[in-house]
Amino acid sequence: MDFTSTSLQRNYPLHFIHGAISFVVHLRDLVGFKDFVRKRNLGSNEEDGFLKDFWEGAFQCAFPNSSREKNFDGLCTGEEKIETLPSSIFDMNMNSHSYTIYNAVYAVVHALRALYSFKRKHKVLPDKSQLNLLQQGSWKLHHFLRTVSFNNNAGEPISFDESGQLVSGFDIINWITLPNQSLLRVKVGSLDVHTSEAMKFTIQEKAIVWPTSFNQVQPLSVCNDHCLSGHRKTMKEEKLFCCYDCLPCAEGKISAQEDADDCVPCPGDQYANFYQNACIVKEISFLSYQDILGITSLVFAFSLVFMTVLVQPLSVCNDHCLSGHRKTMKEGKLFCCYDCLPCAEGKISAQQDSGDCSQCPEGSYANYNQDSCIPKDVHFLSYNEPLGVVLVMLAVCFSSITTCVLWIFVKYQDTPIVKANNRNLTYLLLIALLLSFICVSLFIGHPNNVMCLFQQPAFAIIFSVAVSCVLAKTIIVVLAFMATKPGSKMKKWVGKDLANSIVISGTFIQAMICTVWLTTSPPFLHFDVHSLSEEIILECNEGSTIMFYCVLGFMGLLATINFMVAFFSRKLPNSFNEAKFITFSMLVFCSVWLSFVPSYISTKGKYTVAVEIFSILSSSFGLLGFIFFPKCFIILMRPELNDKKQLLKGKH
Repeated sequence: MDFTSTSLQRNYPLHFIHGAISFVVHLRDLVGFKDFVRKRNLGSNEEDGFLKDFWEGAFQCAFPNSSREKNFDGLCTGEEKIETLPSSIFDMNMNSHSYTIYNAVYAVVHALRALYSFKRKHKVLPDKSQLNLLQQGSWKLHHFLRTVSFNNNAGEPISFDESGQLVSGFDIINWITLPNQSLLRVKVGSLDVHTSEAMKFTIQEKAIVWPTSFNQVQPLSVCNDHCLSGHRKTMKEEKLFCCYDCLPCAEGKISAQEDADDCVPCPGDQYANFYQNACIVKEISFLSYQDILGITSLVFAFSLVFMTVLVQPLSVCNDHCLSGHRKTMKEGKLFCCYDCLPCAEGKISAQQDSGDCSQCPEGSYANYNQDSCIPKDVHFLSYNEPLGVVLVMLAVCFSSITTCVLWIFVKYQDTPIVKANNRNLTYLLLIALLLSFICVSLFIGHPNNVMCLFQQPAFAIIFSVAVSCVLAKTIIVVLAFMATKPGSKMKKWVGKDLANSIVISGTFIQAMICTVWLTTSPPFLHFDVHSLSEEIILECNEGSTIMFYCVLGFMGLLATINFMVAFFSRKLPNSFNEAKFITFSMLVFCSVWLSFVPSYISTKGKYTVAVEIFSILSSSFGLLGFIFFPKCFIILMRPELNDKKQLLKGKH
């Protein structure tokens, strides 16, 4: 219900519709509609004649050169604000007619799109029914309108039923007029077809504003009196609508008012009173020590416990099973006859006559009597125990000796015996041996993540440098002998470049292996609680056993090549007899590391670390002793042999 006459809306009072109730087609607010209306003005729609007529009537003004009779004094500019009009003249909110037109336009659009989509899809080899649809005009849309279903801008579903009617509900509108001729349309209820049967029709009676002249009261039934609270009305068949029976509410339901149409259930924590016209809060009850039943139950329970303790029957076959043992039934005997077996290793039973033994938790072990668990001690190779002290002292001692040897060779660097053995290669070998003794400190003490990460790679790379230096020295010795032969082409290979290439190559390959190891499966700190029954081993896990043995394998390959070259060159003239000492040093080196593998695998805990430290110290000291001690003896004790002529004559 809307008014289309602005003269009626302006010149006549609207109080006669105050409190009226009307049904309108259900509508919702569309996003952006108010902004669209607010932007309408004659500045952008000068040729819109309908809008000009509406503008003059709504704002009571006239445009220059207007064809209408000018009943207004003012002139229209076209810039008037449409939102300033009273709601009785123009409502900024969308009404039900406009909402229906909006949905109709979009329904036609969706039907046209369905028609064109159908034609594209079935234009090749259509059947008879599809052919009729393909040949009909674009204005014949009934078939497609029936199947249209979409959500509009407000999110409301739009569709049609079997008879072609729009599936839509109605809103119940209460019309309210204000003294300033403003008109309000208040929604007080609805008939919604999209909800359940119980919620289709809703109305808010308290929200309705009735006309001021409305003074009627609800008619009384001529058949019976009011239904009292605690009852509900039910219609009498074949009687007038105001004739009804009064039935009491069902159990658990109430009606608090007279003439109630239905009874409502009480909440879960309440119950209906005797008259079923109010809900009462339920009391919280439980069996307590203050109740007679609670006191009786407690006395009875204590009596049974007391009788059980005093009168517990003893086995006629054997005594109690002590703690640290478990009961096991005897076959063919009474249920109270059993054997007492000691708990298995690592399990305990803390009570007598235990039916089973329980496993000690991780990090603890069973005591001697197997009736309690004792926390395991954390063990690692430390500086405070004798084994750690001995290994540290050996490392310090060997480091001091290596430092002294290096000092001797630096001091006597210009003597023939030092020059004859490639000074730079000798210094690098001594520094590598010194670092190998020092790297022992990475294996002793409380392990941590950083220590575990650098232990094996540091040891591997330092030893690869040392063995590569020895290999370079050996190859240089062999090539130097071969170069002395007449017409030999080996002279071009003798020099520092070859030695440097051998050292760099061996070190680089080992470094690459260690890099792959650290990036794929690096070593990590590990608590081993299973290897030893009474100790937790705090150790560095290799991470990848394969990579660990690859590192050792490459070192073994360098040492094997070194040993073979040195062995085959041991019979060279005395001028080049350093190969003999290298042979012995490599023999010691290979023997130590071949015995290391089975020893490393068979030991556990801190002794595994001690085996590796001992292998590092012994193999490094073997290189130091066999290669450098004879030279130091000549330099310090027999300086007369440290002469170029003596070396060439081979008298030593």
